Amino acid sequence: MAFRRGIFLAIVVIITSEMSIHPVNSHGRVLDPLNRSSLWRCKEFDHLEPPKNWNDMELFCGGRLQQYEVNDGKCGVCGDPFDEPVPRANEDGGELYRGIIVRAYRSGAVIPVEVELTTSHKGWFEFKLCSKEDTASHLDQACFDEHPLELADGSGTNSKVPLKEEEGKILLCGYNLTLPKEVTCEHCVIQWHYETGNSWGIARTVWSVGMWTT
Repeated sequence: MAFRRGIFLAIVVIITSEMSIHPVNSHGRVLDPLNRSSLWRCKEFDHLEPPKNWNDMELFCGGRLQQYEVNDGKCGVCGDPFDEPVPRANEDGGELYRGIIVRAYRSGAVIPVEVELTTSHKGWFEFKLCSKEDTASHLDQACFDEHPLELADGSGTNSKVPLKEEEGKILLCGYNLTLPKEVTCEHCVIQWHYETGNSWGIARTVWSVGMWTT
């Protein structure tokens, strides 16, 4: 059977009905909007002293063995190993959480996203939005599943990973997504899911998550 690995990332954002003037064993991270585990890499957030996660490109549920042999295919909503105590490191209230807002968007806007793959495993990305404000919802996959984000070109919700021209090169992937028109919130979370296409074993979806605040 085919085994697919993936990454979840979650981004916390503000979405308003008017333009806000206030800020809203796959390997990769989201650079825009910047994910929670990678805030320390950006000088813009130095004054907030975000915690450092040197393995911010490895939010893949603890790896294939831990996810499937220990946790029966389960993963934390932010890519942490499922068997870690809640809140897990990348979740609301966890070790890497500071409640930092990184972006603000207008409801219904088309937003650019950029993903950096330090190692490409082909496959596809998907982004989902949890529009609720409370921590309990941010820890619940059902909240994210309410709003899968559509590609702005109308081609659906799955963003294919482009093939690399040169092996060993870091791959930057850019996409435009459309936010739902009916949603407004001050602490939304966008979740990034990367399902890889070149691993084999068990045909199940793997999610790794990181959190963004905008």
